[in-house]
Amino acid sequence: MKIRVAEASDVELMVRLSEVFRESLTTYSPIFWRMADDSLEKQSAWFRILLASPSVIALVAEADSSLSGFLIASVQQAPPVYAPGGPVCQIDDYCIAPDAQWSGVGSELLEAVEAKARDRGAVLSVVICPHLAAEKRGFLAKRGFEVTAEWHVRKL
Repeated sequence: MKIRVAEASDVELMVRLSEVFRESLTTYSPIFWRMADDSLEKQSAWFRILLASPSVIALVAEADSSLSGFLIASVQQAPPVYAPGGPVCQIDDYCIAPDAQWSGVGSELLEAVEAKARDRGAVLSVVICPHLAAEKRGFLAKRGFEVTAEWHVRKL
């Protein structure tokens, strides 16, 4: 497996992989996670913006000439009411292929992005993870991540 910096030419595959994951989220909370009709186009445009940002670290994992996962992180200051001791590595889009293993692909992506984030002064990693993404949550827990917040939603 090869971990490398994501390029604009990777966006289509990243979005397709993300689309599979987002489809599974609709079973958790159908209203909150409902996908827009043009979600592929919107996410493609958003990923292109992210990949062009100097504060973003975007990596892909390749295995056998195919994309087996990706991770998009940004190194940023914590909100001013918190003082973790330096910049924070916020990992929002972090997805692996359905048949990949979090302990393999997920781990290599995480280690690579955290090394790059530390080089930029980051002192803390924050990973966004849907509540019912059990494999991802278990992977994060095994690596010492703590649940610090949850979103609770209901229809109005």
